[in-house]
Amino acid sequence: MNLLAQNYYPDEAFHETKLHGSIGFPYTVYRGNIPGYMRSYPLHWHDEMEIVFAVKGSASIRAENREYVIAGGDMALITPQTVHAISRHNTDTLEYFTILFKFKLLCPDEKDEIFQSFFLPLQTGGINIPVLIPKDSGLNREIRPYLADLIENRKTAGFSMKIKSDLFAVMHLLYKNAEHTESNRISAGKSYDRLKKIILFVRQNYMNAITVREAAEHCAVSESHFMKLFRDMAGCSFISYVKNFRLETVARLLSETDRKITGIAAECGFSSASYFTRAFEQKYGCPPSRFREERRNASGGTAEGQEPASSKQVSR
Repeated sequence: MNLLAQNYYPDEAFHETKLHGSIGFPYTVYRGNIPGYMRSYPLHWHDEMEIVFAVKGSASIRAENREYVIAGGDMALITPQTVHAISRHNTDTLEYFTILFKFKLLCPDEKDEIFQSFFLPLQTGGINIPVLIPKDSGLNREIRPYLADLIENRKTAGFSMKIKSDLFAVMHLLYKNAEHTESNRISAGKSYDRLKKIILFVRQNYMNAITVREAAEHCAVSESHFMKLFRDMAGCSFISYVKNFRLETVARLLSETDRKITGIAAECGFSSASYFTRAFEQKYGCPPSRFREERRNASGGTAEGQEPASSKQVSR
């Protein structure tokens, strides 16, 4: 039984259930680097609001059926339960900070007027906020001082009251600039539920042969409808998604284990060694053996979610 590959991705790798902050204060700030800490974050979702601030470089963000390029000074907003991914843009590196928090940090009582008038509609689609806030926009300039405060004081003790104050200020600015819509959230919600379902299906079966027919049956739709739905929601064909998912799994296993390359490839669903090698070189620009060597040589770097001794500050 393929225990190595099968157990490599827990379910929370896609519906992320990791506790960010603490139960009593669900808030945290991470410093990230793509591809330094991780080469990419595949399609996933979580219960927190996520604010990404790009410090330097660029990366691609997939959210709400669209692809965005985030660059130095830009901000990205990911609402709770939104399926999204972040990956390298061309050959660029992205240095960034991510702020994650649950709405209950600001409104513990869901009957609260603020929760009912803003946070709930934001979650259900009655209010739309932009995914990307460009560096030179007025909204970016208004929000930036509060994000700078949160990032620069991320390790400051006794800063809890100011964190809430800054977050309320950010959310107030977003509310002022939000669009109130009559969007067909029910239809969109069903599509996202199907996408989430198929993402978990791939996670559970990527080590085996997977056909479009099986995936469509899993979603209870026709093959043609499934292929169009998946491309519209994920931005690529289902076959491409499965191949890239397997390759990214191989890349992680090459970096983190001493298993033989041929064994890892087979355990991740590649039945042909020659096809695997060609696909890997096409995606990563080098053979698997050199990739492993280069990642091992660079393993002295900082893991995602941890801070190096010196950290960049955000200009206000």
